[in-house]
Amino acid sequence: MVSLVELAIPPGHQGTIRASHRVLDWLTGESHRRRIKTIGGLSRRCASQEGNALGVCSYLGIARDPRVMELADSLVKWQWPDGGWNCDKRPEARHSSFNESLSTLWGLAQYGRATGDRRAAEAISKASEFFLGHHLFRSHTTGEIVNPDWLKLRYPCY
Repeated sequence: MVSLVELAIPPGHQGTIRASHRVLDWLTGESHRRRIKTIGGLSRRCASQEGNALGVCSYLGIARDPRVMELADSLVKWQWPDGGWNCDKRPEARHSSFNESLSTLWGLAQYGRATGDRRAAEAISKASEFFLGHHLFRSHTTGEIVNPDWLKLRYPCY
């Protein structure tokens, strides 16, 4: 569904909205939610899943669906102090993941645009600072490029 949005499917496309309901049911369902762990005070969640769903649903025009709002609220709660998100379950992991944070930032930005939600705007600001503090793609400790593939221009991004 992210690819459809990237390819500019019209907002309100009913087939994609129907498909998004299945994703929302899964992401907000009890069996999925109970597997989300908090370790060392940090939520260990592959937030890109929720971030992508949030972005797609917001783009499609269903940002006010209670399940979409639950995703946005969860992402704000799961945000790490450095501004991003990470699913690394090792207790010593204390730094957000670029991969988990980029889609999540996009989703929150789409949601913020659609709703004007103040808490989403604050989370967007923190996540933006996370990327800007790393000059978008460099390690904050060594200055080295985190992943050389990120320097190759291509579409789609995956």
